[in-house]
Amino acid sequence: MVGVFCPALPAAAELEGAPVVSVMGDDGRYGQQVVAMSAAPEQPTSVTGIKNETDELRDAVLDPNTSNTQLYEQASALFGAIPRRDSSRMGSVNLHGWEKPDPATNMDVQGMMTRTKEHMLRSWSEHKVPPKPEILEAYQYGGGLHAAGLMSYDTKGKLTKNQLGAYLYTATSAVGILFNDAFRVLQAWLGDELASATLIHEGAHARDHANGSLNPVEVRKGEVQAFRTEFEWLKTLDPRGEKLAWARTTYCGIGVPNARAKAPGLVCEYLQHLAKIQYHGERNDFDGLVEQLGYADRKENPFQTVSDPPDAAGKSPG
Repeated sequence: MVGVFCPALPAAAELEGAPVVSVMGDDGRYGQQVVAMSAAPEQPTSVTGIKNETDELRDAVLDPNTSNTQLYEQASALFGAIPRRDSSRMGSVNLHGWEKPDPATNMDVQGMMTRTKEHMLRSWSEHKVPPKPEILEAYQYGGGLHAAGLMSYDTKGKLTKNQLGAYLYTATSAVGILFNDAFRVLQAWLGDELASATLIHEGAHARDHANGSLNPVEVRKGEVQAFRTEFEWLKTLDPRGEKLAWARTTYCGIGVPNARAKAPGLVCEYLQHLAKIQYHGERNDFDGLVEQLGYADRKENPFQTVSDPPDAAGKSPG
């Protein structure tokens, strides 16, 4: 048995607290599922009305129901209309390209924790608004598990290919957070900034388990809480949706001149997954998101029906 003390939650300014629950075994998991979907923004040409086209393309990219053809047309309209900085057509010195995600990564959990904290502090400094308590607590509980050596990549095949990450827990204690071994592919392509959305999601499960609001029967309720926190984190990272839109257009586009090599399917599916979270989050429709992703409540409490063997809780649908 490994025990980790749970200190009181520190002040927001510290961002250093690490409250976790005690660890007792290897029962149960609570994961997040990416439903494989493909969406590909495409080729640019020239039109006017940059601001309107920007807003329309942002909304289209964030809408998981937008077809590739629609994205093609709207991306064409926008990117063809933005001149280079050194072009004689540049009409405003304040005109600039879309904000892009930070590509920095060490492809490990330590770097992801560090950069999550850095982005949190940077947003606080730029917008003069501290992180919301639910975000801060998710980060801190995840950080506590990491500090205790309980956050790692799954090298033993415990997660299915559709599970990006999982929070593992027993009836009374945290076991840890696992990221799919393929998660490092996402970090390599997108950087720790966008990858941190899954870290915050799983940290939210750890937070909810510690405060008593997580149980293995009400799976949908637990996912609604975690996705709500993840959405708030995405708004902190990317308040205008530009980073996500740029990443989808750049890495998952078809036929875009001078585009980078097309990303692996996992990367595009992850970006589509984040777009779904933003789309439903902006409409406060987390129940709809959870329904669409296929989460379902359990009929029985596995902790009460199984006598404490390993993996008693089983896997959630995600």
